[in-house]
Amino acid sequence: MKERLLIIPVFIIGIVLIVFCGTIFTTLAVAAGNAQNGKVLYGKSCVGCHRPKGEGMPPMIPSLRDGRVKQMTDGQLFQKISKGVPGTGMPPYADTYSEDQIHDIVSYIRELQK
Repeated sequence: MKERLLIIPVFIIGIVLIVFCGTIFTTLAVAAGNAQNGKVLYGKSCVGCHRPKGEGMPPMIPSLRDGRVKQMTDGQLFQKISKGVPGTGMPPYADTYSEDQIHDIVSYIRELQK
C-alpha cells in the first residue's frame, strides 16, 4: 500500500520536471538566436507593420517594445511568430522561416526592447 501511495507523487514530480526542462530548453534555444540575422529577417517580413524600431502602429498593430510583448517569454513570442495570431493581421511564419531563423527574429526583438 505504501508503494502505491509513493507512485503518485513520483509520477507528478516526473511530469513537472519534464515540463520544466522543456521550457528551459526552449528558452535556451531562443536565447542562442543571432540578433544580426534576425535584424535582416525582421527587415524583410516584420518592418512593414511593426516599423523599423518595433514601435508598431497602435492600436491596430502593437509595439514590440511595450510591456505586453516584453512580458512574454521567448517561447511565447516564438509561438506567435511561428503560428501567427488568429483574428489579426499577424500571419504565421513557420512555413516561411526555419526554427533557427525564428529564434533569430526573437533575439532581434529582444534587442529592440533594450
